[in-house]
Amino acid sequence: MSSTYMALGFAVVVCSWWLHIKSIDYRPLMKNQIFTAPVVLIISAKFSMLLGAIGCIGAWFEKKILLFIYIITMIIIFVALLLGVVFVIAFNERVAMTARKELLENIRQYPGDEGVDENNFRKTMNSIQKRFHCCGVDQYQDWFNADIWIGQPYVPDSCCIEEINGCGKQIAANETYGLIYTNGCFNMIQMEINRNLMIVGILAFVLVFVEVISAFSGYQGSLTMSMMTKWLEPYERSNAFTFVTEINTIMTTFGTTFFTWVYARTVLNYRNLTFLLGAGLCIIPTILNLCLALITRKISEEDLPPLSETDVEPAPLRLPNNGVYG
Repeated sequence: MSSTYMALGFAVVVCSWWLHIKSIDYRPLMKNQIFTAPVVLIISAKFSMLLGAIGCIGAWFEKKILLFIYIITMIIIFVALLLGVVFVIAFNERVAMTARKELLENIRQYPGDEGVDENNFRKTMNSIQKRFHCCGVDQYQDWFNADIWIGQPYVPDSCCIEEINGCGKQIAANETYGLIYTNGCFNMIQMEINRNLMIVGILAFVLVFVEVISAFSGYQGSLTMSMMTKWLEPYERSNAFTFVTEINTIMTTFGTTFFTWVYARTVLNYRNLTFLLGAGLCIIPTILNLCLALITRKISEEDLPPLSETDVEPAPLRLPNNGVYG
């Protein structure tokens, strides 16, 4: 389980980095308020990889202290991720409204095509308008409120359907059809962000779920090992880890993974348990073959007509020594 958890942590790191890089274009617009989720997930996943390695080492070398650290840290990460997911869901709408106000304020302070762009807002907004085929925040008229061209029906050239130098200043306020994009960008940005947050939420849920299973499995293995060392004879304790592994494998096959430690007492009759399970596996095909034979016989009896006395030839009588006595 620890190795699986470590591999899952690596996969989550890769996905989270992809989301983190993909959201770079939006950060100057929304002041990084909702883009910490992939970073938090990356940190959690890296801890998960480290914990998976600790769990593997603890299980391999039978170090109880490492298993204890593994379980406690897993619980802490579980609580942190759970709180993070709840926080994102609860404050998503509030963050969106704050981001909308900041976007409108940034448009009002737009530096133009040649002004100093300290926050890279011009570059970011142009990139988004080209990508999503949109203009402004809620509508293209938002650009009319920019201080640099207040009162003029101007928009950036990135709003033009066919981008030509200066095309954004050649439109009339009511003659935009076929010239510029008229839909606002905010809804499209929000949909993209929500899609990324949904991916983050799914990854976090998977990570949390595996954390719970892994922590329970680690506790179960630690408890089983502790009980084993009490029940086994001193000369048998060196093989306790092997017994635990083999019993876990057998019980997992029979669907009792989470209650394996209950069966740890059978270690004293380990060979008998193995024999009974093996005998059970041998009996199952025998019973199936017997049932199949009975069904086949029943079908055969139904298909064949009953024999009459004339159809039955008497068996020849055979006497010992061909009937010669003496």
